[in-house]
Amino acid sequence: MSIKLGLSSLNFESANSYSITVRATDAQGLTFNKSFTLTITNVNKVPVSLEFSANTIAENNAVAAVVGAFSTIDPDTGNTFTYSLVAGSGATDNTSFTIEANQLQAAAIIRNSTSFFAEGYQAFADGRY
Repeated sequence: MSIKLGLSSLNFESANSYSITVRATDAQGLTFNKSFTLTITNVNKVPVSLEFSANTIAENNAVAAVVGAFSTIDPDTGNTFTYSLVAGSGATDNTSFTIEANQLQAAAIIRNSTSFFAEGYQAFADGRY
């Protein structure tokens, strides 16, 4: 048996159950109806955005100075997130920073820095010139 619903997709956040009634008809036209409840299970969805509260830090900052905080927008309520620095494009200065919980922190004293991240300026860690 297959059931075709007139919906583009089932979404747990919109409705977590559907009630249907099915009719079985035999060759002589006799029928039997029965109702069913379909329970929709929630599937974890991909986060839709990663936000950062700041993009500057004063030069000569203290080690472990908080630069800003990360937050994630996700269609699933109640999810918790972990954050990590990853290698790849845009990761040139990852070693100058650490992440504790959701906060980006300086791993070293930043010298001669005007800005970093999207502006494309380079931050120099203590001892690197």
